[in-house]
Amino acid sequence: MTDIDPVLQLLERDSAELAKDITAQVLNTVREYRHLQAQGAIQSLRGSISYLVAGICESVREGEGRLADEFYAVTRQRAREGIPIEAVLQVWDVTGDAVWRWLKTQDPMDDSLRVRIWDRYIAYSNEARQRTLQIYHQQRASLGDRDLVIANAALEALLSDDTGRDNTKVLTRYGITTERVHVLCCTYPESNDPDEFDESGARVLAQLGAAAQTAGGVRPPWTIREGRITMVVESHPDLSQHIRRAISGMAAPVNAGLSNPIPQAYPLGRAHRQAKIATNIAIDSGEALVEHSAVNLLQICAATSGLRADDLPPWTDRFLALDAAQDGAYSETVQTLYRCGSNPRHAANKLHIHTNTIYYRLNALGAQLSMEVSSPEVLSQIYLLTLLAQNDSFFENNSRRNERDI
Repeated sequence: MTDIDPVLQLLERDSAELAKDITAQVLNTVREYRHLQAQGAIQSLRGSISYLVAGICESVREGEGRLADEFYAVTRQRAREGIPIEAVLQVWDVTGDAVWRWLKTQDPMDDSLRVRIWDRYIAYSNEARQRTLQIYHQQRASLGDRDLVIANAALEALLSDDTGRDNTKVLTRYGITTERVHVLCCTYPESNDPDEFDESGARVLAQLGAAAQTAGGVRPPWTIREGRITMVVESHPDLSQHIRRAISGMAAPVNAGLSNPIPQAYPLGRAHRQAKIATNIAIDSGEALVEHSAVNLLQICAATSGLRADDLPPWTDRFLALDAAQDGAYSETVQTLYRCGSNPRHAANKLHIHTNTIYYRLNALGAQLSMEVSSPEVLSQIYLLTLLAQNDSFFENNSRRNERDI
């Protein structure tokens, strides 16, 4: 038995507790791994770190060692999820710091012994990190950009949801605390070199995440697919300004689209489509950021559809702003009333509300627009305007997209 063996026996004894502490530190410092916490997959992360600690013990004892295949299987899974390689390697850094702190607590221990153990760990770590890099890049190259699994399967389900389920609990687990949220889509330049694909996305992700971080200082939940980063971000007055500032500071050209703000409880599917449409328009127009304001999109699409700004009613901006403030209640009321032949009672039955609510909304809207909303001419104008503003295919068909399918 060498003088190193007693120390390693202590390390093996403490390995479970050490893996638990390292896992907590990873979740605290490596934001890309926090989706595991939301999905209840902490045990998987702790298991992979346990394999890492076991490999450290073997390498220090024998002078060489190799990680268990289970650890590299987790590395392949992280590559499939789209976790940037920098985040994967950061787990090594956190682990190394934890092992060094543990060594410093083992007294009495000769400093020369502590240094010898650390030197063996560093030699093993460098070799194992290179193997991790190799496996990660091999997995990414085998997937191809369009087949990448996103960093958070649960979030992808939310972004494609139109059922109207309440998302509040899920978003709260991601650190979203504001009542309203946006969906943000952003392109980033892709490289022909598979090794560069992740680094480019990681840089854009880091800057966007910092610009749109939550009130609690956490990076918003995100996905990467087909050269686009998608985030659910908290709504606040300076959000657009922060995003523009972040994009302007990026070395490569980046285009982003931001959805309208929606309550957390609303389905994110429509907001996701809005963000993608706005991103396409940003690409076509060369804008850094396009917000899915109905007025803004109508004006942009006018240039490609033959529709001119003076073809729209002069109160368009005002109506759309009022409607957005009411979460679409005005447009919903007008559309239903129009389809029911301007019969308030039938419209109320369709909407499952009291007839007086129909009258209240019409009177409130009319007072703010200074006109008689229920008149056939105005009602028709508002009806057509709401259809145009809500028609995603109109914006998609009339933006010069260069056939960028998403």
